[in-house]
Amino acid sequence: MSQTANGRLLDSLIRFGSMSRAEATLDTQLARSAVGAAIADLSRLNLVKTFPAVVAPGVAGRPSPRLELNPSGGYAIALNVRAEAIEIATVDLSRNIKSYMERSVNVRELGAAEALSTIAECIRSIEAPGKSPLCGIGIALPGIVGRDNAIARNVLALDWHDVPVVSVLKQHIGSQVPITIDHDATLGALAEYSCGAGRGAGRLLYLTSEPNGLGAAMISRGRSNGSTGDHMLQAGHLSVNPSGSRCACGSRGCLELFVSGRAIENAIGGVGSGTPGEVSAKLSTFTLKERTHFLRSDCINALKIGLVSLINTLAPDRVVLAGALAPIAAHFPSILTEALAMSVVARTEPVTIVPAALNNAMLIGAAEQALRGLKNDPILVLEKSRRTGDKT
Repeated sequence: MSQTANGRLLDSLIRFGSMSRAEATLDTQLARSAVGAAIADLSRLNLVKTFPAVVAPGVAGRPSPRLELNPSGGYAIALNVRAEAIEIATVDLSRNIKSYMERSVNVRELGAAEALSTIAECIRSIEAPGKSPLCGIGIALPGIVGRDNAIARNVLALDWHDVPVVSVLKQHIGSQVPITIDHDATLGALAEYSCGAGRGAGRLLYLTSEPNGLGAAMISRGRSNGSTGDHMLQAGHLSVNPSGSRCACGSRGCLELFVSGRAIENAIGGVGSGTPGEVSAKLSTFTLKERTHFLRSDCINALKIGLVSLINTLAPDRVVLAGALAPIAAHFPSILTEALAMSVVARTEPVTIVPAALNNAMLIGAAEQALRGLKNDPILVLEKSRRTGDKT
């Protein structure tokens, strides 16, 4: 779907929050008259607030009125579906999580049909933020989805294969609100790129260590209006030890066998499932002997090999480490320095490796994806939502 003038302006306001009318004209690359018409439309839709220009003493020229996003002008429902739990949240237009709940359920054992019924139940039960209209539902899945963002093609962690997620959910909830699904790491990368540790990157490589695997995605700077091209990767199945243990994918010595959350937890001598909080808590109590042992472990060796291979192949200018990798990056920056020194690309072009900045990146990314329709054509999405009374 092409982006309307209203959508361009809303997109800019979501990215920046507040701007002058002159800045909006420059960022959207629209004519002044088109910006004026878009402001009128977005004001009518309760998406933007306008404030009179403030005349600054000693500043020449005509002052420009201020525009400010109305965060409660709409919202998205975001879900992160994991093997052992379903996270669900409502997210406003400023990417603030307004309500959140987590349902512990073995999604894999339920099977796709029953799991989707449970997901629909979660969607219906989440509390709507006031009178804001629902603009979309975004779902993060730990595996490969179709290019139409509607079918779960191969989600190994859930044992889902060619599951028509979107059509089944629409039948369950009886709503016409747009629903989209995507690879969880791609959505995490989108969130960090939009408002986290990846903001301003040209080519962002995102790696997240989850309890049962390693997710990865690339985000590249797109057109001048801020859109991006995103690419799902299967970096967890990069072989770093061809003679190593057999992976669920059929290969041997895959990176995720060494740096999944549970693998990291085992390497540090913990007893949890490898959540970021558990890993960080354990690392903060390390003795010098434990630090030395961990830095020489197969886990760290595999991480460095994987980082060097990915940086040399994909040439990112920034790498964001999330999940259980984030506390490792924060506690042991020397590991990152060593990896960069081993990369021919990083020795030639500047590359930075940083810990993730967001706690709920996959939910924020799922909401970001769900709101793409609104950012393309706010009139179409909001008037349809209000006409059908969608609050789910």
